[in-house]
Amino acid sequence: MFSKLLKHEFKNTYKETLFVSSGIMIVSLLISVLFKTGFIRIASFLLLSLVALYIMAGAVIIINIVKSFHTKMFTDEGYLTMTLPVSVDGLLLSKIIVNLVWILATGIVFILSLGLTINTILGGNELFIFKGIITVIRDNPAGSIIYIIYFAISLLSFVLTLVLTLAILNIGKIKKYKLLFGIGIYYGLNFVLQLASTIFVIIPYAISVSANGVSLEEFDYSDNFFSGLTFMSMNTLIVSIAGIIGFYFLSRYLIKNKLELM
Repeated sequence: MFSKLLKHEFKNTYKETLFVSSGIMIVSLLISVLFKTGFIRIASFLLLSLVALYIMAGAVIIINIVKSFHTKMFTDEGYLTMTLPVSVDGLLLSKIIVNLVWILATGIVFILSLGLTINTILGGNELFIFKGIITVIRDNPAGSIIYIIYFAISLLSFVLTLVLTLAILNIGKIKKYKLLFGIGIYYGLNFVLQLASTIFVIIPYAISVSANGVSLEEFDYSDNFFSGLTFMSMNTLIVSIAGIIGFYFLSRYLIKNKLELM
């Protein structure tokens, strides 16, 4: 049944992401061709369109996540969804997994597009940036794995924060101005996580990623506040993981026991 949920979720959400991602790659290729053939003015104009498509892709990700959960679980369709012979965990996990896949797919499209466009403008080889990425991964695999884990945790935190926000909005306590309250709840939840990672110092160490490899160093917020790309606080990672787990089970509880379908 879970595989059917995944298949159904992919089928219902692929169109918008495919449309925008295809547009990004087509425009990127056009820019590359126009630059190389001397139509620089037209290519420069298309750069604005490419930026607009990047913004649109980000908006599509958020809209798809909201629609995936809100429309299918918190509106009239929720009555039908909740009568299916599947668990709340199955519904939540299938939607979380599919949305994460689309976020990752969009991220890959961004990297391909930026790599192609930047190399074209700079007049370099189209594969230069990608070869550089491969070299970094090959020379520092441990650091690359750390960044991938950190990125995955950030994505999960983003998605689960949105899910909990939607769950809180639909338990019947908020009747008006849901959009404003939703924005406030989302940023409030993020603020709580950031505050918790600052106040509750569980492990005062950070993972330092450099060209020489990965090391664990004692972390001082006052000294390394602007070093987020080099120093990744273990405390922040632990609080983020705790937040992901807590947000998931709180969302599950609210959906299962407190949900008022609109």
